[in-house]
Amino acid sequence: MRPETVVFALDRTQFEAWQAACGRPAGDAVVVTGDMEVAAELEAGGRAYREVWSYLEAADVDRAQRQCRELAAEWWRPFLGGLKHHGVELADALSGDMWLAFTAAINSRTVMERAIDELHPERLVLFSDLRLPTFWMTRSGPPPDVFN
Repeated sequence: MRPETVVFALDRTQFEAWQAACGRPAGDAVVVTGDMEVAAELEAGGRAYREVWSYLEAADVDRAQRQCRELAAEWWRPFLGGLKHHGVELADALSGDMWLAFTAAINSRTVMERAIDELHPERLVLFSDLRLPTFWMTRSGPPPDVFN
């Protein structure tokens, strides 16, 4: 059965914020979550959910990490060139600040694409780090600034 809504709520705070914003229980949606407590609650209530990690394999994570290392290694190089401090290239030192963000973005994309391909929902709900809901129709896609 094709769900009307897929909710990406990675933790309890996001899940509860979605329920409060919609004023209804999660029974009419498939929730994609990384929170074991939320998953156990949904399962106990007979509600549909998917675990985030069911959409990621070890090879996916390895690929994302490799891509991020390659990108992060060059991120600051055009600006800092061979500038060194105590023998350490500043471009290399600063690349670490982007590595985790890049990895999270690539893994999130993989999870979302696979969940959407599997479930074909009419509507998606995504909660940002600000805990504010962002809604969009799957036919038109997300607004251009949804991941900023």
